[in-house]
Amino acid sequence: MALKVTTNDDEQCALYYNRARKALLRSDVRPSLDLIIAYNCIYDHGRATSQVLISEQFLRRSIEMVIELKLDVDPDDSPWLNHLTPREKEDRRRIFWSSYDLYAWQLSVSPFPLVMNISGNGVKPPRQVYDPHPVFDEAHAYKERCEQKVVLGSIKNHYSTPHPRYTTFFPLREQHPSNFSYTLSNHHFNQATSSTLTTQNSSPHKTKSASLPKYPT
Repeated sequence: MALKVTTNDDEQCALYYNRARKALLRSDVRPSLDLIIAYNCIYDHGRATSQVLISEQFLRRSIEMVIELKLDVDPDDSPWLNHLTPREKEDRRRIFWSSYDLYAWQLSVSPFPLVMNISGNGVKPPRQVYDPHPVFDEAHAYKERCEQKVVLGSIKNHYSTPHPRYTTFFPLREQHPSNFSYTLSNHHFNQATSSTLTTQNSSPHKTKSASLPKYPT
C-alpha cells in the first residue's frame, strides 16, 4: 500500500502484492495485531484492484483473528488489559474498527457476502489520545458508518431472494428467461382468447352475425 502511494507504479505494486499474499498463505503464523493490519491491507488492495474474491480469504482470516484476540471486547471492559496504556488500548480499538469496516463494506455490496459472527456493539467508538499532541487521525461517526453498512447489508441479503410463493405466479420465467415478458404476454393472451371462445360456445343464446344491407343495382 505504501508503494502504491509513493511510486504510483501499478506493475510494481501488483508484484509486491502477489508476493505478500503468497508469503502469508504459505506461512504458519500466530494471531497478532500486526498480522491483522497486514491482512486488512491485502484485502483493501484486492478490493481496489477488483480482486475481491481472491483477497476475501484474508478478510476472513483477519476477522477470525479479531475474534480470537477478543478485539470485539472494548479494552476498557477487559480486565486482562489493565496493564496497557491509553494509546495501546486505542490501538486495539482502532484495529478492530478498521477490520469491522472492511467486513461491513463487503456485507453491504457483495452479492455473496462473507457472514461471520461478529458485532461492534461491545466496542466503543474510536477516540483521540493526546501525548501531549493528538496521536491518531480523527474518526468522527466511524462506528455509526460501520453499523449503517451492516444494516444496509442485512436489508439487501434479506430481500435479494424472492419469496417462494412468487415463483408459482411466474412459472414460465425459468423456461424462457431471455424472453420472459414476450412469453408471459402471449401466455395471458392465449388464456384470455381461449376463455372467451369457451364462453361464447357454451352460451345458450347464440346471436347471428349482422349482414351487410343489400342495395338495388
